[in-house]
Amino acid sequence: MTTRLVDISKAREQSVQAFYAYLWPGRRDGVVSSRLTDVFHGKEVLLPHRLHCSLNAAIAHAFRDTTTVYHAPEIPTEAAVIAAWDVLMRPLLLPELQVDLLRLVHRSIDIAYTLGASPLQVGDTIRVKSFVRSVLIEALGKLVIVEAQRLSSNF
Repeated sequence: MTTRLVDISKAREQSVQAFYAYLWPGRRDGVVSSRLTDVFHGKEVLLPHRLHCSLNAAIAHAFRDTTTVYHAPEIPTEAAVIAAWDVLMRPLLLPELQVDLLRLVHRSIDIAYTLGASPLQVGDTIRVKSFVRSVLIEALGKLVIVEAQRLSSNF
């Protein structure tokens, strides 16, 4: 005999969204009151030396000459995802999006430099903005594409 736990509460989706709103962007009230067409702005984030060291420790095994990785002042572009986490997650919490966050699947992430953008450096302060690029209904579920852009204050 198998026992299953089934949630039949009418406010399940709202409860899950409130929980993640509290957990991810740190919204103590659990409410995200923005709209699907809004632009989401993040706070300024300093990229400290300890972040540089942590990222290098995580990825250095992929390089033959780790001395150039550890001593270069550049921070991998993927570090911008850390600064962008709040504004990447906030659109997923919008009630009008109507997504089941417990069934959310991360499909991919693409990172690209725009013309004139400089590499991230230790000590840079960056801000990020995001917006929902598209929402597509597919056979396997809803595909939500959120685009984020780095706004560096160190141009």
